[in-house]
Amino acid sequence: MIQPTLDEIATHCKQAINMALNKDGETSYTLSFDVKATEKGLNFIFYSPSALLLNQDLYNRLTAIISTNVYPFFTVFPQPAPLLISWETDNVHKARAWAFPWKRGISKRLHINDIDRFLALNIKEGNIWLMQNYCININSLTSIAIMGLSGSGKTMLTKWLNSNIAKLGKVITIDPKGSKDLVWWARDNDQEIIFPSPEISKSDFLSKVNDKLSQVLQLVYQRQSEYLKSRNNINKSFSPLVVTIDELSALTTGANKRIVDSFFSLLQTITLLARESNVHLILISQTLDTKTIPSSVRSQCNLRILMGLVNSKSCQYLFPDFDVSSIVVPPGIATGIVQKINSNDVPAITPFLAPTVKGW
Repeated sequence: MIQPTLDEIATHCKQAINMALNKDGETSYTLSFDVKATEKGLNFIFYSPSALLLNQDLYNRLTAIISTNVYPFFTVFPQPAPLLISWETDNVHKARAWAFPWKRGISKRLHINDIDRFLALNIKEGNIWLMQNYCININSLTSIAIMGLSGSGKTMLTKWLNSNIAKLGKVITIDPKGSKDLVWWARDNDQEIIFPSPEISKSDFLSKVNDKLSQVLQLVYQRQSEYLKSRNNINKSFSPLVVTIDELSALTTGANKRIVDSFFSLLQTITLLARESNVHLILISQTLDTKTIPSSVRSQCNLRILMGLVNSKSCQYLFPDFDVSSIVVPPGIATGIVQKINSNDVPAITPFLAPTVKGW
Protein backbone atom coordinates (compact mmCIF):
# COMPACT_ATOMS: atom_id res chain seq x y z
CA MET A 1 0.00 0.00 0.00
CA ILE A 2 1.42 3.39 -1.04
CA GLN A 3 1.73 5.74 1.94
CA PRO A 4 0.42 9.28 1.30
CA THR A 5 2.55 12.21 2.40
CA LEU A 6 1.58 14.37 5.36
CA ASP A 7 0.59 17.17 2.97
CA GLU A 8 -1.65 14.77 1.04
CA ILE A 9 -3.29 13.61 4.28
CA ALA A 10 -3.82 17.22 5.39
CA THR A 11 -5.40 18.14 2.03
CA HIS A 12 -7.66 15.08 2.13
CA CYS A 13 -8.83 15.87 5.67
CA LYS A 14 -9.37 19.53 4.80
CA GLN A 15 -11.67 18.50 1.95
CA ALA A 16 -13.60 16.16 4.25
CA ILE A 17 -13.97 18.84 6.94
CA ASN A 18 -15.06 21.41 4.34
CA MET A 19 -17.84 19.12 3.17
CA ALA A 20 -18.97 18.45 6.74
CA LEU A 21 -18.91 22.10 7.89
CA ASN A 22 -20.07 23.71 4.65
CA LYS A 23 -23.69 23.81 5.80
CA ASP A 24 -22.54 26.05 8.65
CA GLY A 25 -21.03 28.49 6.15
CA GLU A 26 -17.55 28.00 7.60
CA THR A 27 -14.89 26.48 5.33
CA SER A 28 -11.20 26.79 4.56
CA TYR A 29 -12.23 28.68 1.41
CA THR A 30 -13.62 31.49 3.56
CA LEU A 31 -10.41 31.39 5.66
CA SER A 32 -12.31 30.12 8.71
CA PHE A 33 -9.68 27.44 9.32
CA ASP A 34 -6.69 25.60 7.93
CA VAL A 35 -5.37 22.07 8.43
CA LYS A 36 -1.76 20.97 8.87
CA ALA A 37 -0.39 17.46 9.47
CA THR A 38 2.69 16.45 11.48
CA GLU A 39 4.05 13.12 12.66
CA LYS A 40 2.38 13.74 16.04
CA GLY A 41 -1.08 14.55 14.74
CA LEU A 42 -3.41 16.71 12.68
CA ASN A 43 -3.83 20.38 13.64
CA PHE A 44 -7.04 22.30 13.01
CA ILE A 45 -6.00 25.97 12.92
CA PHE A 46 -9.09 28.10 13.36
CA TYR A 47 -9.48 31.82 12.75
CA SER A 48 -10.32 33.77 15.90
CA PRO A 49 -12.79 35.27 16.54
CA SER A 50 -14.73 32.56 14.75
CA ALA A 51 -18.35 31.96 13.87
CA LEU A 52 -17.72 28.29 14.58
CA LEU A 53 -19.05 27.09 17.93
CA LEU A 54 -15.76 25.82 19.35
CA ASN A 55 -17.00 23.29 21.89
CA GLN A 56 -16.67 19.62 22.82
CA ASP A 57 -19.32 18.55 20.30
CA LEU A 58 -17.42 20.11 17.40
CA TYR A 59 -14.13 18.61 18.61
CA ASN A 60 -15.70 15.13 18.81
CA ARG A 61 -17.28 15.63 15.39
CA LEU A 62 -13.93 16.59 13.88
CA THR A 63 -12.26 13.62 15.61
CA ALA A 64 -14.74 11.27 13.92
CA ILE A 65 -14.22 12.90 10.50
CA ILE A 66 -10.42 12.81 10.76
CA SER A 67 -10.30 9.29 12.20
CA THR A 68 -12.34 7.86 9.34
CA ASN A 69 -10.48 9.73 6.61
CA VAL A 70 -6.93 8.92 7.73
CA TYR A 71 -7.64 5.19 8.24
CA PRO A 72 -5.66 2.93 7.63
CA PHE A 73 -2.63 5.20 7.41
CA PHE A 74 -3.03 6.69 10.90
CA THR A 75 -4.89 5.87 14.11
CA VAL A 76 -6.40 8.94 15.81
CA PHE A 77 -6.61 9.06 19.61
CA PRO A 78 -9.88 10.63 20.87
CA GLN A 79 -9.41 13.09 23.74
CA PRO A 80 -11.53 13.71 26.84
CA ALA A 81 -11.52 17.46 26.07
CA PRO A 82 -10.38 19.67 23.16
CA LEU A 83 -6.59 19.69 23.02
CA LEU A 84 -5.66 23.34 22.47
CA ILE A 85 -2.11 24.17 21.38
CA SER A 86 -0.29 27.33 20.39
CA TRP A 87 0.52 27.81 16.69
CA GLU A 88 3.64 29.68 15.66
CA THR A 89 2.60 32.66 13.56
CA ASP A 90 2.73 36.44 13.52
CA ASN A 91 -1.01 36.52 12.87
CA VAL A 92 -2.83 36.97 16.19
CA HIS A 93 -5.99 35.55 14.63
CA LYS A 94 -4.30 32.18 13.88
CA ALA A 95 -2.12 31.72 16.96
CA ARG A 96 -3.96 28.66 18.26
CA ALA A 97 -5.13 25.28 17.00
CA TRP A 98 -6.90 22.13 18.05
CA ALA A 99 -4.60 19.10 18.01
CA PHE A 100 -5.77 15.61 17.09
CA PRO A 101 -3.00 13.19 18.19
CA TRP A 102 -2.38 10.10 16.12
CA LYS A 103 0.11 7.33 15.41
CA ARG A 104 1.17 5.92 12.07
CA GLY A 105 -0.57 2.74 10.96
CA ILE A 106 -3.24 0.68 12.68
CA SER A 107 -3.26 -1.84 15.50
CA LYS A 108 -2.06 -5.32 14.49
CA ARG A 109 -2.52 -8.60 16.31
CA LEU A 110 0.31 -10.70 17.71
CA HIS A 111 0.29 -14.31 16.47
CA ILE A 112 2.36 -16.50 18.79
CA ASN A 113 3.44 -19.90 17.43
CA ASP A 114 5.78 -20.82 20.30
CA ILE A 115 4.86 -19.07 23.55
CA ASP A 116 7.92 -20.21 25.51
CA ARG A 117 10.30 -18.99 22.82
CA PHE A 118 8.43 -15.71 22.41
CA LEU A 119 8.47 -14.96 26.12
CA ALA A 120 12.14 -15.88 26.44
CA LEU A 121 13.00 -13.37 23.72
CA ASN A 122 10.56 -10.55 24.46
CA ILE A 123 9.84 -10.24 28.17
CA LYS A 124 13.05 -8.38 28.90
CA GLU A 125 12.94 -5.69 31.60
CA GLY A 126 9.31 -6.41 32.43
CA ASN A 127 7.73 -5.69 29.05
CA ILE A 128 4.43 -7.44 28.30
CA TRP A 129 3.47 -7.30 24.62
CA LEU A 130 -0.24 -6.91 23.86
CA MET A 131 -0.04 -6.15 20.12
CA GLN A 132 2.62 -5.50 17.54
CA ASN A 133 4.41 -2.30 18.62
CA TYR A 134 2.27 -2.04 21.77
CA CYS A 135 3.41 -3.19 25.20
CA ILE A 136 3.06 -2.39 28.88
CA ASN A 137 5.77 -2.59 31.51
CA ILE A 138 5.08 -4.34 34.80
CA ASN A 139 7.07 -1.68 36.66
CA SER A 140 4.79 1.15 35.48
CA LEU A 141 1.62 -0.84 36.01
CA THR A 142 -0.82 -0.22 38.85
CA SER A 143 -3.76 -2.53 38.09
CA ILE A 144 -5.68 -3.79 35.05
CA ALA A 145 -9.42 -3.74 34.39
CA ILE A 146 -10.83 -5.97 31.64
CA MET A 147 -14.48 -6.02 30.60
CA GLY A 148 -16.24 -8.05 27.91
CA LEU A 149 -19.26 -10.24 27.38
CA SER A 150 -19.01 -14.01 27.37
CA GLY A 151 -17.11 -15.22 24.30
CA SER A 152 -15.30 -11.91 23.73
CA GLY A 153 -11.86 -13.41 24.45
CA LYS A 154 -11.30 -12.35 28.08
CA THR A 155 -10.12 -15.77 29.25
CA MET A 156 -7.52 -16.17 26.50
CA LEU A 157 -6.25 -12.65 27.19
CA THR A 158 -6.07 -13.45 30.91
CA LYS A 159 -4.01 -16.58 30.20
CA TRP A 160 -1.66 -14.48 28.05
CA LEU A 161 -1.18 -11.85 30.77
CA ASN A 162 -0.73 -14.52 33.45
CA SER A 163 1.82 -16.37 31.29
CA ASN A 164 3.90 -13.21 30.93
CA ILE A 165 3.75 -12.35 34.62
CA ALA A 166 4.57 -15.92 35.71
CA LYS A 167 7.93 -15.53 33.94
CA LEU A 168 8.64 -12.43 36.01
CA GLY A 169 7.14 -13.31 39.39
CA LYS A 170 4.09 -14.94 40.92
CA VAL A 171 0.42 -15.12 39.88
CA ILE A 172 -2.50 -15.86 42.19
CA THR A 173 -5.68 -16.57 40.21
CA ILE A 174 -9.11 -16.33 41.82
CA ASP A 175 -11.80 -17.94 39.64
CA PRO A 176 -15.31 -18.10 41.12
CA LYS A 177 -16.53 -20.14 38.11
CA GLY A 178 -13.76 -22.73 38.19
CA SER A 179 -12.98 -22.27 34.50
CA LYS A 180 -11.00 -25.21 33.15
CA ASP A 181 -8.77 -22.85 31.13
CA LEU A 182 -7.59 -20.85 34.13
CA VAL A 183 -7.49 -23.76 36.58
CA TRP A 184 -5.37 -25.93 34.31
CA TRP A 185 -3.20 -22.98 33.26
CA ALA A 186 -2.37 -22.38 36.94
CA ARG A 187 -1.65 -26.07 37.58
CA ASP A 188 0.47 -26.44 34.44
CA ASN A 189 2.52 -23.37 35.36
CA ASP A 190 2.83 -24.15 39.08
CA GLN A 191 0.88 -21.03 40.10
CA GLU A 192 -1.70 -20.64 42.86
CA ILE A 193 -5.36 -21.02 41.94
CA ILE A 194 -8.40 -20.46 44.18
CA PHE A 195 -11.79 -21.72 43.01
CA PRO A 196 -14.95 -22.82 44.85
CA SER A 197 -15.73 -26.36 45.85
CA PRO A 198 -19.34 -27.63 45.63
CA GLU A 199 -19.84 -27.84 49.40
CA ILE A 200 -19.21 -24.18 50.30
CA SER A 201 -21.52 -21.20 49.91
CA LYS A 202 -20.77 -18.00 47.99
CA SER A 203 -20.20 -16.12 51.23
CA ASP A 204 -17.78 -18.79 52.46
CA PHE A 205 -15.84 -18.67 49.21
CA LEU A 206 -15.67 -14.87 49.28
CA SER A 207 -14.41 -15.06 52.88
CA LYS A 208 -11.67 -17.38 51.64
CA VAL A 209 -10.81 -14.83 48.94
CA ASN A 210 -10.71 -12.05 51.55
CA ASP A 211 -8.28 -14.13 53.62
CA LYS A 212 -5.96 -14.41 50.63
CA LEU A 213 -6.22 -10.68 49.82
CA SER A 214 -5.43 -9.92 53.47
CA GLN A 215 -2.23 -11.94 53.10
CA VAL A 216 -1.39 -9.99 49.94
CA LEU A 217 -1.97 -6.73 51.79
CA GLN A 218 0.35 -7.84 54.56
CA LEU A 219 3.01 -8.47 51.92
CA VAL A 220 2.48 -4.93 50.65
CA TYR A 221 3.04 -3.55 54.14
CA GLN A 222 6.17 -5.70 54.58
CA ARG A 223 7.65 -4.47 51.30
CA GLN A 224 6.78 -0.86 52.14
CA SER A 225 8.52 -1.23 55.49
CA GLU A 226 11.58 -2.68 53.80
CA TYR A 227 12.12 0.12 51.26
CA LEU A 228 11.39 2.79 53.89
CA LYS A 229 14.07 1.52 56.29
CA SER A 230 16.78 3.60 54.65
CA ARG A 231 17.44 5.78 51.62
CA ASN A 232 19.50 2.96 50.17
CA ASN A 233 16.34 0.89 49.90
CA ILE A 234 14.18 3.52 48.16
CA ASN A 235 14.87 2.10 44.71
CA LYS A 236 14.77 -1.51 45.86
CA SER A 237 12.95 -3.71 43.37
CA PHE A 238 10.66 -6.60 44.26
CA SER A 239 9.55 -9.47 42.05
CA PRO A 240 6.00 -8.83 40.83
CA LEU A 241 2.99 -10.43 42.46
CA VAL A 242 -0.26 -10.25 40.51
CA VAL A 243 -3.68 -11.29 41.78
CA THR A 244 -6.00 -12.11 38.86
CA ILE A 245 -9.69 -12.08 39.80
CA ASP A 246 -12.01 -13.45 37.13
CA GLU A 247 -15.73 -12.68 36.89
CA LEU A 248 -16.01 -10.13 39.69
CA SER A 249 -19.79 -9.96 39.43
CA ALA A 250 -20.09 -13.73 39.94
CA LEU A 251 -17.81 -13.46 42.97
CA THR A 252 -19.91 -10.89 44.84
CA THR A 253 -23.47 -11.59 43.67
CA GLY A 254 -25.45 -13.35 46.38
CA ALA A 255 -22.75 -13.09 49.03
CA ASN A 256 -23.24 -11.55 52.46
CA LYS A 257 -23.10 -7.73 52.28
CA ARG A 258 -20.63 -7.41 55.15
CA ILE A 259 -18.25 -9.82 53.42
CA VAL A 260 -18.69 -8.01 50.09
CA ASP A 261 -17.91 -4.68 51.79
CA SER A 262 -14.73 -6.19 53.24
CA PHE A 263 -13.79 -7.44 49.78
CA PHE A 264 -14.24 -3.98 48.25
CA SER A 265 -12.25 -2.41 51.09
CA LEU A 266 -9.34 -4.80 50.46
CA LEU A 267 -9.41 -4.03 46.72
CA GLN A 268 -9.32 -0.30 47.46
CA THR A 269 -6.40 -0.57 49.87
CA ILE A 270 -4.33 -2.85 47.65
CA THR A 271 -4.78 -0.75 44.51
CA LEU A 272 -3.96 2.46 46.38
CA LEU A 273 -0.85 1.22 48.19
CA ALA A 274 0.62 -1.63 46.20
CA ARG A 275 2.29 -0.12 43.14
CA GLU A 276 5.66 0.64 44.74
CA SER A 277 5.63 -2.84 46.22
CA ASN A 278 5.17 -4.33 42.72
CA VAL A 279 1.85 -5.90 43.68
CA HIS A 280 -0.94 -5.59 41.13
CA LEU A 281 -4.52 -6.67 40.46
CA ILE A 282 -6.12 -7.85 37.21
CA LEU A 283 -9.88 -7.38 37.57
CA ILE A 284 -12.12 -9.08 34.99
CA SER A 285 -15.88 -9.07 34.54
CA GLN A 286 -18.61 -9.22 31.91
CA THR A 287 -19.83 -5.88 33.25
CA LEU A 288 -17.99 -3.29 35.30
CA ASP A 289 -19.88 -0.68 37.31
CA THR A 290 -20.02 0.70 40.83
CA LYS A 291 -21.70 -2.50 42.02
CA THR A 292 -18.79 -4.57 40.69
CA ILE A 293 -15.79 -2.46 41.68
CA PRO A 294 -15.68 0.87 43.55
CA SER A 295 -14.87 3.93 41.42
CA SER A 296 -11.71 4.49 43.48
CA VAL A 297 -10.44 1.07 42.34
CA ARG A 298 -11.26 1.87 38.71
CA SER A 299 -9.31 5.12 39.03
CA GLN A 300 -6.20 3.16 40.03
CA CYS A 301 -6.38 0.88 36.98
CA ASN A 302 -3.95 2.40 34.50
CA LEU A 303 -4.55 -0.29 31.89
CA ARG A 304 -8.17 -0.66 30.79
CA ILE A 305 -9.42 -3.04 28.13
CA LEU A 306 -12.93 -3.40 26.70
CA MET A 307 -13.50 -6.44 24.51
CA GLY A 308 -16.38 -7.19 22.17
CA LEU A 309 -19.12 -4.62 21.73
CA VAL A 310 -17.80 -1.04 21.85
CA ASN A 311 -20.36 1.77 22.13
CA SER A 312 -21.22 4.68 24.41
CA LYS A 313 -23.13 2.42 26.83
CA SER A 314 -20.47 -0.30 27.19
CA CYS A 315 -17.75 2.34 27.66
CA GLN A 316 -19.55 4.37 30.32
CA TYR A 317 -17.68 3.02 33.33
CA LEU A 318 -14.19 2.25 32.03
CA PHE A 319 -13.90 5.32 29.78
CA PRO A 320 -16.32 7.87 31.28
CA ASP A 321 -14.68 10.97 29.76
CA PHE A 322 -14.35 9.78 26.17
CA ASP A 323 -16.56 9.73 23.09
CA VAL A 324 -15.55 6.39 21.54
CA SER A 325 -17.75 6.68 18.45
CA SER A 326 -14.78 7.84 16.35
CA ILE A 327 -12.65 4.76 17.10
CA VAL A 328 -12.34 2.30 14.22
CA VAL A 329 -12.66 -1.04 16.04
CA PRO A 330 -11.12 -3.93 14.07
CA PRO A 331 -13.45 -6.72 12.94
CA GLY A 332 -12.98 -10.28 14.14
CA ILE A 333 -12.79 -12.12 17.45
CA ALA A 334 -11.06 -10.89 20.63
CA THR A 335 -11.03 -7.24 19.56
CA GLY A 336 -12.00 -4.02 21.31
CA ILE A 337 -10.23 -0.96 22.70
CA VAL A 338 -7.38 -0.44 25.16
CA GLN A 339 -6.04 2.52 27.15
CA LYS A 340 -2.81 2.72 29.11
CA ILE A 341 -2.67 5.76 31.35
CA ASN A 342 0.59 7.46 32.26
CA SER A 343 1.84 10.98 32.86
CA ASN A 344 4.15 11.07 29.85
CA ASP A 345 1.70 10.79 26.95
CA VAL A 346 -1.57 12.35 25.89
CA PRO A 347 -4.61 10.19 26.77
CA ALA A 348 -4.82 7.51 24.10
CA ILE A 349 -7.53 4.91 23.53
CA THR A 350 -6.34 2.49 20.87
CA PRO A 351 -8.14 -0.23 18.87
CA PHE A 352 -7.19 -3.57 20.39
CA LEU A 353 -6.63 -7.08 19.03
CA ALA A 354 -5.75 -9.67 21.68
CA PRO A 355 -2.78 -11.97 20.99
CA THR A 356 -3.47 -15.44 19.63
CA VAL A 357 -1.37 -18.37 20.86
CA LYS A 358 -1.01 -21.58 18.90
CA GLY A 359 -2.51 -24.51 20.79
CA TRP A 360 -4.81 -22.46 23.00
